[in-house]
Amino acid sequence: LTNTKRALQKKYGLEGRKVHIKTIQRNITKFERDLTLKRTCTGGGARTATVGRNVKKVEEVLEQSPRRSIRNISKKTKLSHTAVWRILRKELGKFPYRIQMLQQQTAINKQQRLKFAKEFSSKIEEDSEFLGNLITASITWLKEQFEDRVISRRTDFAWPP
Repeated sequence: LTNTKRALQKKYGLEGRKVHIKTIQRNITKFERDLTLKRTCTGGGARTATVGRNVKKVEEVLEQSPRRSIRNISKKTKLSHTAVWRILRKELGKFPYRIQMLQQQTAINKQQRLKFAKEFSSKIEEDSEFLGNLITASITWLKEQFEDRVISRRTDFAWPP
């Protein structure tokens, strides 16, 4: 063991530092037992906040008012907000989302989109600076390029193309 200790000190530049023999013995024992020195335990205690009774508490509060925030549920259940977050995501499979406005896709709409994509592609081929202009473009420039069609919700121009 002493020779091993000296060899390790020399190899890893630990001269002058203490390498305990118990550490070397522990590593040898672990290697003989597991055939690896990789740590198998991650450390820390088991998470107790996600036990069944806490999951049930969170579920009940969520049933009463599904729009409650994580912090509000946390106060109501007397669990940390991190524990509530874990329970919602990992145990109950709940994720935050917002309802988004979507346009109904019709056959006519698909044709219009295809026409717009082809027109856009041809503009890129015609003018090498088209994309650079588009990124810094004003509404008037876009109106000139695409007549009365502008990609914007906040204008009165017709969309989709």
